[in-house]
Amino acid sequence: METLSRLTEIRLIPLLRPARAELTLPLLAALCSGGIYAAEFSMSVPITPDALRSGSRLFPDLVLGVGDVTRVEDCRTAIRSGARYVSSPGYSPMLAALCREHETLYLPQCTCPSELLSAQLDGLSAAGLFAPHLWESDAMIDQLTAAFPGLTSVACRVPYGEAERLLALPSIAACTITDLPSTTPEELAAACQVLTARLLH
Repeated sequence: METLSRLTEIRLIPLLRPARAELTLPLLAALCSGGIYAAEFSMSVPITPDALRSGSRLFPDLVLGVGDVTRVEDCRTAIRSGARYVSSPGYSPMLAALCREHETLYLPQCTCPSELLSAQLDGLSAAGLFAPHLWESDAMIDQLTAAFPGLTSVACRVPYGEAERLLALPSIAACTITDLPSTTPEELAAACQVLTARLLH
């Protein structure tokens, strides 16, 4: 799938929660200037559908996704608003079916073998790992992902300080970052430049 290929090339996916709608486009422009071409908005933020619509229109090269999706209707709204992928806490066959219907990448955030097995049996090509920096060890991450070689693994909800360690694991293809500063576009651009310099070069 093209979206998954792009995410594994970009590798870094900042999680954005803009406080005001007018900050959305400057923040996306800051990501681009900082060398990062993906972002995830939270469905728990009311402006997310508007942010997706405007961002998808003005930044077509950015891979924009939506996280914290727990309802089918929210998934449908995200897809209609331009989300290239949808992520949920836990695995949902209903969300998987809706994403498949609309040819949208579904990234369930899994914590156990049964969820990953369900994702693989349902034909998914990728799965998120929920907060893997809190798991017992890197060896546990490697062992779990090795049991499902057909799934590309994305580390989700990872603090900035843990990203370097997780991206160094051969089993982790990309990482969503929770705590990049996004108060102002300038702060975000500077943080992205530091991140790309440390982790991608």
